[in-house]
Amino acid sequence: MEDYLSGNYISREVKQVINDFGDEIEFEIIRYKNRYSLTVNICQNKPPFLDCIGFGEDPRRRKSAIRKALKELYLQAYGI
Repeated sequence: MEDYLSGNYISREVKQVINDFGDEIEFEIIRYKNRYSLTVNICQNKPPFLDCIGFGEDPRRRKSAIRKALKELYLQAYGI
């Protein structure tokens, strides 16, 4: 977190997608010189509201960081 706050990151992007359950998933993807760091959360506009967040990091692969974060998020949100 300290790297992000100090501005020591290479790139940052935010994306939103709709998953198979109809929920909007928001991805924050941060690329540091030595790793990818991801935060994903569910953004629902109607009840029942979910308050779930997943984190993932990988030293080399963005896709691996995404997978780790989604696995954590889906386990919290849907039990899968």
